[in-house]
Amino acid sequence: MRSRLARNLTTQGCILLWICLVCCGSLLLMAGCSGNSADSSPKVQASINVALFPYVPDQNEFEIAVQEAWSAMYPDVSINWITPDTDDQWEGGYNGYVPADADVFVYDATVMLDLYNSGSILPLDASQIPDQNDFYAFSLQGLMLPDGQYAGIPQLLCTNLLYYWQGDALANDVNLTDIWATIGNHLNAPSPLPQGEGLYVSLSGGTTDAILYLQVQTQLDGPYTPTPTLPQSEASFDQNAFAWLEVLTVMGGTAQVTDTTINRYAEFASGSGRAAVGYAENSSLFPVSDVPMIDFHAMPLVDSPTYTFFYVDAAGVNANIDPSRQALAIEMAQLISSSSVLAQASLPPVDGDNPQYLLLSRPSAMATLAETYPRYTAYDQVIRTSSPVVFHGGPGFVTWADSFKDFIRSTITTPPTIVPDEVQLKEAS
Repeated sequence: MRSRLARNLTTQGCILLWICLVCCGSLLLMAGCSGNSADSSPKVQASINVALFPYVPDQNEFEIAVQEAWSAMYPDVSINWITPDTDDQWEGGYNGYVPADADVFVYDATVMLDLYNSGSILPLDASQIPDQNDFYAFSLQGLMLPDGQYAGIPQLLCTNLLYYWQGDALANDVNLTDIWATIGNHLNAPSPLPQGEGLYVSLSGGTTDAILYLQVQTQLDGPYTPTPTLPQSEASFDQNAFAWLEVLTVMGGTAQVTDTTINRYAEFASGSGRAAVGYAENSSLFPVSDVPMIDFHAMPLVDSPTYTFFYVDAAGVNANIDPSRQALAIEMAQLISSSSVLAQASLPPVDGDNPQYLLLSRPSAMATLAETYPRYTAYDQVIRTSSPVVFHGGPGFVTWADSFKDFIRSTITTPPTIVPDEVQLKEAS
């Protein structure tokens, strides 16, 4: 009896001892985890910082579309939007600036090489760019770096278009001098332009004028190059390139091309002027009822161009963020360049209004929008038939443009004393 009792007590004691050891061990483990959580537990990223391209008709619609798609994937990771209102230096990269806290930023590939050379862009492998067959091929090729990697993912496209009313003879004018002959001389015209006369075009932006100069210079030189020659003194600029750009001033009038206060597209839609130079998204500024009556084609800046310059806005990943944030940043870059998000972001906030009419990098998104807005089919044809190439300012563009933009603007908007080779000023018809 004592022996059985002793055995029972011994057994119970062992069980109690084992329980105590397990409990103590668990407490010690919990204490250890608590005391070293910062080192041993994976960090949870609570937010991601995104700087969208700031020059779109309605950035709010982009933010809404991205937010909805992102929340479906990562409901616990909020988006902090970086805009010119929150960071007044952010202007799409044109000034060489990328917000230090931006995980993802959408920039104009005009400054791609400057941003890449400054260490701002994280190169992406081809495997990190989804649905590569669903890009206009030139847009992706234009983001390829010398080592075969990419400086981002194409999102938006842009090119200069000539807008005119249906039935206008301008529909057949594919050379700049043809357009000039049709529109005539309006150098001294007022701003806004008279009814049915002159060309609406803005030459008031210094960086834009610097870009236009390089585009004309490159086309006059012949073959396309992603690294145009950057003149290093005023005397070394191509006077013939200036002359072609001065033709725009002759057609539009000095007062109008330098006017920073007017809405050129509202004026044109009201009957002022004969034609207007603008981007695809400027169609969103026309009255909805007028859109079907306003035609367009690519705007030549010289005669017989063999290619058409397009701007590409690309979703880039900041190379300077913490490596632990890169994977999520790449997913965001993929998302904001996806067909579904691009199509959704382009829709109007109110049914019956104009969409944003942006040129999108993915043909599938353009086709989706064309089902409701037929104008996208015409835009798609412009992209496919104009021999598109991506415009790059080349290494050093940011500094060069800042140094010479005022000189370029002053030269091309001053009443001209020179004209393109073998071209005479034409009298207005």
